[in-house]
Parts: sequence; structure tokens; C-alpha cells
Amino acid sequence: MSNALIGHNFDSVKVLLTRLKPSTCQIKLLGELDHASYAPLDEFIFENILHEENAVVLDLEDLSYMDSSGIQLIQRLMNRFGLQNIAISSISREVYRILEITGLLDRIVFIKRSTDISQWERVEPKAA
Repeated sequence: MSNALIGHNFDSVKVLLTRLKPSTCQIKLLGELDHASYAPLDEFIFENILHEENAVVLDLEDLSYMDSSGIQLIQRLMNRFGLQNIAISSISREVYRILEITGLLDRIVFIKRSTDISQWERVEPKAA
């Protein structure tokens, strides 16, 4: 993936992938992530993230709905990159509540918008 934006629509969800730095990718999800859109979305994300990428920033501010498929996607990203190399830069109220209920809210780092993984700092999560 170059620094350019790669995007695709999957039924009710749209994904935008952006290289923030040579080793960091931003994944922005928009719309509704559900069971019907999960498999092609998951395949698209993992096919387009290069192997040299070692960190991911999730932007979930425009994700208005997420079921267990979204939890599954976050878990796969955590397995691929490690918990210390995945962060959320922004989040919608709906997704915030789901992460809170599942316990993921306390496990994922929420950051100020920074592209440098060495400068990630934990901030209190706030829903958009």
C-alpha cells in the first residue's frame, strides 16, 4: 500500500486504508459493520496491509453500528499486530458502548492523532 488512500464499499460499511508512516496503517470504517459485510471486509483489509506494517490505528468515529463481527475484526487485528501495536484515534458513541460492554475498551490504547507509534500516549476514551 502506498501513502495513497485505498477504499472500498462492502454493503453497509466502507473501509479506507491509509499509510500514515512506513510501518503504520490507518483503518477508517464508515457505516455499519455486521455479519453480512464482515468476510469481504476482513479479506480486503488483510490483503491490503503490507507485511512490513507493524502498527494499526483504527478510526471508528463514523462507524454507526457494529455487531460481534466488529469485535472479531478487532481481535484479528490484535492477534496480527499485538495489543501494544493497535490503537484507536476516534470512536462513535455506539461502538464505544460495545467495546465497553465487551471489556475491549480497557485493553486498547486510545491515542491523540499521532502517526508515530513511539509517541502514542494513552488518553481517556471519548465517544464522538
